[in-house]
Amino acid sequence: MLERHSLKRCAALVLALAALGAACSSGLPRPPYSPQLTSALEPVPYEPPPARVEYVPDRPSPDTVWIDGEWIWSGRTWTWKRGRWVVPLTDATFSPWTTVRSPNGMLYLAGGTWRSPDGKDLDAPPAISYGRPTVGSVVDSEGDSERTGRSIKEEKTDAEKKEKREKREKKNGKNEETSDDVPEAAGPPRIGPDGGTE
Repeated sequence: MLERHSLKRCAALVLALAALGAACSSGLPRPPYSPQLTSALEPVPYEPPPARVEYVPDRPSPDTVWIDGEWIWSGRTWTWKRGRWVVPLTDATFSPWTTVRSPNGMLYLAGGTWRSPDGKDLDAPPAISYGRPTVGSVVDSEGDSERTGRSIKEEKTDAEKKEKREKREKKNGKNEETSDDVPEAAGPPRIGPDGGTE
């Protein structure tokens, strides 16, 4: 009787672990990956913080793939580049960002990049939509806060511009077309040294 009970518990544990593994694995569509080239490695003074948690928006269309967010070294601090949905480049692969240590302990970073079949860097396709990263400090595995820079503010996608425009129109009670290219009001005039306005 004890053996049958233990077998049932063991089977339940295996099923629970399988379900947990399935829930934690990413089911997001990815581009074909390729390894980073040694020539892409740049020295950095210290390791990046743990990755930021990002809320992934719904897939905008069946032909898009997800590119994870990544840390970029800005010369003084680590800055987060948001994850994004993109339409992959034809016949291209994506080399995700990575850090490696040389035998002498030197740390190197290679940023995420698209590559042609012959290994040349390609311009990244435009983002269709971006992930929304958590804000605030990033906590390492020992519970210490990591000092980081701000998230990079990429150019807004067409969908984000439309959403912003619709919110602005709703707030102003208008239903007319506006453009993100129209500058905001300049504010009050500045007083110059001679007492006149500039």
